[in-house]
Amino acid sequence: MVFNVDLQSTSTIARNLQEHILWVCRAL
Repeated sequence: MVFNVDLQSTSTIARNLQEHILWVCRAL
């Protein structure tokens, strides 16, 4: 599988996902 996604987009998604995981952990 090859994804043509620019690096900035990928890093933004990763950052949002990390913040969401931290928020879920805090909620628990």
